[in-house]
Amino acid sequence: MKNKFENLIDYNNLSGNKTNHFFIQKCNTPKSRKHRTRMREVCEWLKDEGYNFKNEAIFKGRKGRGDIVTDYLPFRMEGKIGSVIEIVNTEKEASIIKKKTYYPSELNLIVVTASGKFDERTLK
Repeated sequence: MKNKFENLIDYNNLSGNKTNHFFIQKCNTPKSRKHRTRMREVCEWLKDEGYNFKNEAIFKGRKGRGDIVTDYLPFRMEGKIGSVIEIVNTEKEASIIKKKTYYPSELNLIVVTASGKFDERTLK
């Protein structure tokens, strides 16, 4: 059975095709080691907690790419079916706000910093 968030993903892209599989796609703007490490830590936590996820998934209409798209919600949210978890390292708040406009409205946005020690409480 498909997860509800999977209906929002464009399956013509390589990375968004696998559920619960951590994958870093080579792209024009390479992600830093900190960014990749934090993505891996978040994906491992989601998998350990029983949540489904896809990383580097492009949304239908080619309207943006989420670092991690998941059925995880930190708490019940009306009209939301999952979350986009955006890992930030040096991004400015304006960039994050702009990205949010490209994400489907059915998804909650969770911003996690790449620096420091991973703490799953940042997801809650």
